[in-house]
Amino acid sequence: NDDELISNGLDALLPPGTLPVYGQPPYCNGVGLSELGEHAIRGIVERDMIFDPDHMSVVGRNQALNLVESLDHSGLISSHSWSTPNALPRIYKLGGVITPSSSESDRFVHEWQHLRSVYKGRQYFGIGYGADQNGFASQPGPRDPAAGPQVSYPFRSLDGSTRVFPQRSGERTYDLNADGIAHYGLYADWFEDLRHVGGPRIARDMARGAEAYLQMWERAEGIREVRCD
Repeated sequence: NDDELISNGLDALLPPGTLPVYGQPPYCNGVGLSELGEHAIRGIVERDMIFDPDHMSVVGRNQALNLVESLDHSGLISSHSWSTPNALPRIYKLGGVITPSSSESDRFVHEWQHLRSVYKGRQYFGIGYGADQNGFASQPGPRDPAAGPQVSYPFRSLDGSTRVFPQRSGERTYDLNADGIAHYGLYADWFEDLRHVGGPRIARDMARGAEAYLQMWERAEGIREVRCD
């Protein structure tokens, strides 16, 4: 059967218990953007869709951004930090948005500061985060208490409208300081910790993230004016 043929083929290439042998690093995919890949990106642009260059090889991403720049398409997002530093200002210049992967608060604040330094676009600036919980990404753990004050419960939500108490599921009560992001419900607590570490400016930029994404989407769709019908 097919499974047996695949298994026999793999055994012939790599005997059981043998690790693959690689050459010297860096281990980079140098193939670049294929004709099919270029066709796909052109199709994305023609349909006013949003293109995400994350998870591409460095060579492939650079070629993809060259193509997107030639097509002057602003529907662009780096959704969770799988990009290279040289790509970030190019994404902003096109009118795209960048949402770093969620991480411990001090590290995320550092990434936000870096994005602030490379931002040269004219568009509305806001920042989101990529939890990547549908994949294999680990979630932020508790922050080292030596790094500064931790979250104190209850606290006010990011927009100030709600008091947030420790989240309780069944008989378990969660505390970001001890548990980190144990589940999605603790992202409100993580926002509060970002405010502790990064101050009111990162809180403002996080609150502007959804609008920044929507305006990028509008640019990709070709909306040229704002009006109330």
